Amino acid sequence: MHPRDPFDPDLVPLARVTGEGAVSLILPTTQAPRLTHTDRSRLAMLARVAAEQLEQLERLGDPVAPATLASLRRAVAAAHDQPAEHGLALFARDDVAAALPVPSKVPERLVIGRRFSLVDVLRARQWAPPVHLLVIQGDRAVVRTGRLGTTLADAGGAFPVVQQADRGAFLRRVVAALVELTAADPLPVVVVSDTAGFARFARSAPGVHLLGVVDHPSGPAAPARIERQAAGVVRGRVHERCRRALAALAAARIRGLAHLGFDALRALDEDRAGSVLVLESADGDGEADAAVGPPPARSWPDTDDVVDAVVAGAVRRGREVLCIPAELGGAEPGVAFVPTESSLHPAFAGPAWGPARGPAGRRTAPGTTAPRPRLHLVAGGS
Repeated sequence: MHPRDPFDPDLVPLARVTGEGAVSLILPTTQAPRLTHTDRSRLAMLARVAAEQLEQLERLGDPVAPATLASLRRAVAAAHDQPAEHGLALFARDDVAAALPVPSKVPERLVIGRRFSLVDVLRARQWAPPVHLLVIQGDRAVVRTGRLGTTLADAGGAFPVVQQADRGAFLRRVVAALVELTAADPLPVVVVSDTAGFARFARSAPGVHLLGVVDHPSGPAAPARIERQAAGVVRGRVHERCRRALAALAAARIRGLAHLGFDALRALDEDRAGSVLVLESADGDGEADAAVGPPPARSWPDTDDVVDAVVAGAVRRGREVLCIPAELGGAEPGVAFVPTESSLHPAFAGPAWGPARGPAGRRTAPGTTAPRPRLHLVAGGS
């Protein structure tokens, strides 16, 4: 399954977990049908470090540490049984266990604290949102759905569409099939086409949110090249969102409406509508595929407790979390809450940048409390 909007509802249960001894294990991996031997070894090493810390917490009287250790083992076992993407995120506390594939490269981190650290997963998903990829080559049009850089699935529906008459009639059938598909599954669309000018057809399609069209008139292209071209379109749109977010933050600060650090958490507690921005500094480590992944530099300059608390609060309340790469500049590193009045939502709300959708009707979770100090372990690069 692919999340259908940028607010990641599948992370909400994890964002609701609070209490000492919450384990977050983040690991870059090699895309393969299963974890490679190297990745399994690295995961086992990090899990051992986490287990040692949980055993220490148990000796200090933590009543849920044994259950958390059992949950961590279940999460590791689940990770072994599922396809590997570019990263892996494991979460465990008490009876909660989760192993999530991550669609782009992440830094290696092990955090044990009062809540799960979700920001790396959100950041990776931000740079690889789910899309419909329409590829037109020769007399055939196919659509694959998913996060670019990961394993895509055939969209089905009326696709594939095969040319049976003149080219114009074929392209009109493609557009009609695309309208039907996006009505049932309203993801944005990226098109790679060997027919110059297909954008004119696609942009006339009602209800289709078109991120971009790559004209590829030179003939058939390898699937990897097609995905790199499409990923370039998506990356450009994400950068555009980030630039608009910085402009909204600047306007909000001038008007005294922006809330930084723990003030952002208080704004969420008061159920104000808006978006959370995580402003990165340029002193982090990490690697990324330039074609499909996020910018490699990444670190959270506030204490991790502040960032994790604000991000978890935003996820629980269905607010967008947008990670702003340091390369865009224009703001001090940190975490900020920008209310709706500064208006990120008209630009960013709705299914993956689709038509504007305000926060009305979103369920509000109870408020959070300020986090207590926690044990923070880093294994490898951070």
